[in-house]
Amino acid sequence: MGIKLRLALFLGLIAVPAGILTFLSLRAVLDEQRSALAELRTRIPALQSALQGRLQSILEQSLLLSTDDQTLPGAIPEVEFIFALDERGQFARPRVLRPVLLERDPAFAAALRRGEELDLK
Repeated sequence: MGIKLRLALFLGLIAVPAGILTFLSLRAVLDEQRSALAELRTRIPALQSALQGRLQSILEQSLLLSTDDQTLPGAIPEVEFIFALDERGQFARPRVLRPVLLERDPAFAAALRRGEELDLK
């Protein structure tokens, strides 16, 4: 068998089908990405309007909280910090909801202490 025949068989039976399959799979991946992006583009306006509505309701609730000093912190779970300003623009009574881990592993607590010690050095 001549070298030209072997080369023709290799190209015809192995290289060309592998190249075609590679091209088809790359095209399928790109088509999938394009369709996913198109679906996201159709969902974005609805998500933006829902987010704007939620932010507006949070803003309205926080304005109600700023007028009522007896409201407990945490009435709006989305707002972690509720500040009241005095006449000079200073923070009068900062209320802070501190994050609390309910179940703290002893090794994790020791690592936190070590981290705090290293951070303070």
